[in-house]
This record gives sequence, structure tokens and C-alpha cells, in this order.
Amino acid sequence: MAPQLLYIGLGNMGRLTSSSVSRKGCLDKPLVVYNRTQKRCEDFAAQVGSDHAKIIKIAKLMIDKGAEFVSSPAFGPSQVANSSTLIFATAGAKSSIDKLRPYIKDEPRSNAAKLKLIGNAFALNTITQIAESLTWVEKSGISPVMVKKFADLTYGGFYSVYYCYKYFMLTLNY
Repeated sequence: MAPQLLYIGLGNMGRLTSSSVSRKGCLDKPLVVYNRTQKRCEDFAAQVGSDHAKIIKIAKLMIDKGAEFVSSPAFGPSQVANSSTLIFATAGAKSSIDKLRPYIKDEPRSNAAKLKLIGNAFALNTITQIAESLTWVEKSGISPVMVKKFADLTYGGFYSVYYCYKYFMLTLNY
């Protein structure tokens, strides 16, 4: 029997990943979700805490009933989250992570939070590199279409971090 899962945080990534877990997770029980604002939970058929104190109470109740915590910061843009191919920096007790094996493929990392910060620094450096290059392209009178073709050939297609950020920047979709 699968454990009941509680998903905390329904921001841009959380909405997509929790929805994917709910759809594809072969869950025996409903996915329980929590977000700081209840409005984000309206699209989910799940239980939700109404405030921070309530989620602490729910978490304590769940721990008292044998629940376990696993941290899983995610890497990847929303397109990757939507296709269920994010990379997770999963951390927690080995026994807890073992119970999640049916839902995750990535290896656990003992320093998941540090890995997430390093990954975010990488993404920010990538964004800066693309922004500076696109500014140079514009000032040089070079077609952004040619630069897009170059970047696609050099750095890969849809799942490339360069592609995703380049797409957002070229379409002014921030």
C-alpha cells in the first residue's frame, strides 16, 4: 500500500509537480496539499491548511501518526516540470526516501539544500549570459532568429536550460 503524501508549496513548480504526482503517482489515498495562500489550492481536490499555524498542527499530527519528512528541491523550468522530468535534490532519512522510490528516480543527496543553491546560481549565471549576449546581438544588428538557431544547435533543444531561458527572453515572457 502506498503512503499518503503531503505536498507543501504550490508555487509555479509546486503546482505542476504536485499535479503530476496526483495524476501519475498511483496513489492509494488523495494527495494532501498545503500552500501559504488557500487560493492556490482551489484546483486540487485535496485537504488544505488555512494558515501557518494550521500546517504546523497538521504536520505534528501526521508525524504523530508516523509521517516522515523528505525535502525535495527541484531543478528545471516549468516546461520540464509539466513533462514530469525535473531533477530533484532529495534529502531525508534513508528509510523515508526508500518509501518514495516509486515516485522519484533521482539519487538522494546529503546536501540537497546546498545543491539547490548551487543550481540556482548556475541558472542565474546562465540568464545573465543570455541577457548580455542578446543585448550584444541587438546592438550589433544581428537577427535574433540567427542567434536562436545557433544556440539551438550549440546547446540543445527544448530541454536545454539555455533554450528555456532564451525562449523567455526572446519572447519577453518573464
